[in-house]
Amino acid sequence: MRERVILVRAYGTIVSFKTRLEMIQAAMVAHLTVRPDDQLAVSYKAFHDAADGFSGRRNDIAHGHVVYEFALASGYWLLPTFFATSKRKIVRVVSAKVHSTIPTYMYAAGDIDYYAGQFRVLTVGVDAIAEGVQASHKRRPKRR
Repeated sequence: MRERVILVRAYGTIVSFKTRLEMIQAAMVAHLTVRPDDQLAVSYKAFHDAADGFSGRRNDIAHGHVVYEFALASGYWLLPTFFATSKRKIVRVVSAKVHSTIPTYMYAAGDIDYYAGQFRVLTVGVDAIAEGVQASHKRRPKRR
């Protein structure tokens, strides 16, 4: 399917996942208006809600860094970087140049495995939606 190359290239130019999700939402609304399909609409809504919910965790993992933490909990953890100020809470200001922060998240290996599994589930969901869209193109559009 040559059109897929065009779609993939357009999708790839958008950096923000939230914006990509909005683009897909707009396309699905248009698609379901032209080719109503209640089952596809329900499947898409479930996928959309899950993807939207996990997008923050994906960003945490992609932009975090692994450190050996001993003060809060001994072991290796994925934490937000020091300069990710929205992901670190100030707990003490010593001077204008020195302050202490605590991370808003600390992921252990088991947490990463859990999210990896959820991302795989999302992949299966998006594949099912793509198949539903393709199947709907093989049928004649319904008139409303």
